[in-house]
Amino acid sequence: MDLVVTQSMLKPSNGSNNALFNERNVFNRKKFNTSKDSSFNENQAKISEDLTSQLSVEDYKKRLQAIHNLIQAANLKLNLYINNENIKKTVPVTVQVYLIFLRVGEIDNVKERFQADAYFEASWEDDTVDANSTFDPRSNWEPEIYIENAVGNLKQDIKYRVEKVDNKTRIYEMRSIKGIFWEKLELWDFPLDIQNLSITLTSSRGINEVKFVPSSHIESTINTNDFQQQQEWNLYPHIETSEKNIYDIWKKQDRPSFTVSSTISRRPGYFIYNAYMLIFLISALGFVPFSFNHSLPHFRIQTTCLLILSSINFRWIVTQKLPTVSYLTTLDKYAIVALIFLVSLCAWHAVIGSALFSSIDREYVRSIDKYALFFIGSLYFVFHLTYITYFLIQYKRYANIGREEANTDIKQSDESNKLKVESTNDPNGDNPRKNK
Repeated sequence: MDLVVTQSMLKPSNGSNNALFNERNVFNRKKFNTSKDSSFNENQAKISEDLTSQLSVEDYKKRLQAIHNLIQAANLKLNLYINNENIKKTVPVTVQVYLIFLRVGEIDNVKERFQADAYFEASWEDDTVDANSTFDPRSNWEPEIYIENAVGNLKQDIKYRVEKVDNKTRIYEMRSIKGIFWEKLELWDFPLDIQNLSITLTSSRGINEVKFVPSSHIESTINTNDFQQQQEWNLYPHIETSEKNIYDIWKKQDRPSFTVSSTISRRPGYFIYNAYMLIFLISALGFVPFSFNHSLPHFRIQTTCLLILSSINFRWIVTQKLPTVSYLTTLDKYAIVALIFLVSLCAWHAVIGSALFSSIDREYVRSIDKYALFFIGSLYFVFHLTYITYFLIQYKRYANIGREEANTDIKQSDESNKLKVESTNDPNGDNPRKNK
């Protein structure tokens, strides 16, 4: 079965106005007999003649080799898919998995994505495989693992190894991956939010063939030193794993999945100084128009409206750094309350300078305006006192989670060190990497 690819990769490199190739991409799978089809040969010869006339010999050879490589890769994937579809297991095969985050790159808050380099190893037992031969996934059963939350194409390097462990044949699939992964961000407590960065492994086979479990000998870990955004996030060394089933609506079956998650927390300093502080200063300037006489409301309203427009513009800039969520974050609530405060002041200045108070004694109106200033100032103070208390409580919880993550990692490292000492003292202990 050959894959015939024409014209898509063979555009002329020059920019002349000569007759160029037709931009229609033709991908046809055809089965050829020994007797060549004359009409097809004539078309193929015509295409080759046109290409030779418009491309140099060297470019023509390079692009022809690229097409040949593309055909081989397509046929390999097609054969792998066909062969694996015919190999089934009647009993679920336990696949032990561990994953290592080698590097965590940029975290995109708006698109809810993060870049990462990772390595994972999956192993399973299969006595039908010869331990002395190399493992061929096209002719043997394998769990068909792929990344569920990958965005776009991943750069992957896959290797296999076969070992004899406890008189049983165990196959190891070792894969290094690099790419972009999707992660839903929970921003209720932004900028004191704590997020998970996870990679989900799943299989195209059903739960009746594959069962994912954490590796009993090697734990999943993360490299916290090579973290690109250390100025914006705290990356904790603690790792959590979970298993669940995903319903495949196309195949009408449940697929197993294995999720490895790490914990990060946002450093709130940037948003405290550049968001909270500026919103507070803009709203505090709302008391300045009270210095104008209440009989000159146009000065008061003009100044307050300028502050409102500044607050709206600043809020728009802040929202560009966050995804469009349907709920309000902690920073959103504060910004909206500050905006409502300025609008209320503008409404008061319009009322105090309107005709409703024109017939009342000026001294009495001035005292009303003074009481209004004290009342609004008291509400402003109480709101900020309440909000600061809430913010400190959230920050304390935020700090406690960080300490809990660190303590959990210390306990796990102590337990792993004990296991290492015990396995060293026991020469007859089981070693999954030791060939029997």
